[in-house]
Formats: sequence, C-alpha cells, structure tokens
Amino acid sequence: MVSLIQELHRVKGYAEDTFYLAVSIADRYLTVLATKGQKAPNLIQLATISILLAAKMYQHMNPCFDMMIERLPSLLREQVTRQQLITLEELIIRALDFDL
Repeated sequence: MVSLIQELHRVKGYAEDTFYLAVSIADRYLTVLATKGQKAPNLIQLATISILLAAKMYQHMNPCFDMMIERLPSLLREQVTRQQLITLEELIIRALDFDL
C-alpha cells in the first residue's frame, strides 16, 4: 500500500508533505479499524484515496479522482471506481473525526 502511495506521489509530482500525510491518513484509518475489530478495506483503494485526500490539503490544484485512477497500474485500475473512492473517503473522514 505504501509503495502504491509512493508511486502515485511520484507520478503526480506532489510535494513531499503530501506523501507523508497520505501514509499517515492510511495508517491512522487502519489503526481505527483494528481497534474496533473491523476488516481492512481494499488496500489499493485505500492507497488511492489517501493520496487524494492528502493532495486536497497540500496541493494547489484539487486532484481529480478519475485522473488518479488512470495513473494506477493497469492491473490495479479494475479494482477501483470513482464511487468506491468517494464512499471510502467519507468513511475515513468520519472515522478520523475530520482530523486529517
């Protein structure tokens, strides 16, 4: 998952802080799920939405969900839809009490 975040970060040319925030978001969300005994989400989706959330905070231009999906390696693209990312984004934001 972290390798995928790193790859998307590299491909998009985002600032270093964006990478660290994305990893932090994913890690914190997984921690919340683990403490509640809940199952982890699809890690490809989690990596993708984590970098998108971080980019929303640190990048000048808001990221595009569809463009980020296109940046995924072709074998991984079929595991991610825009709607899945939107749903997971809401779950993460609520689980972290809007403290990104």
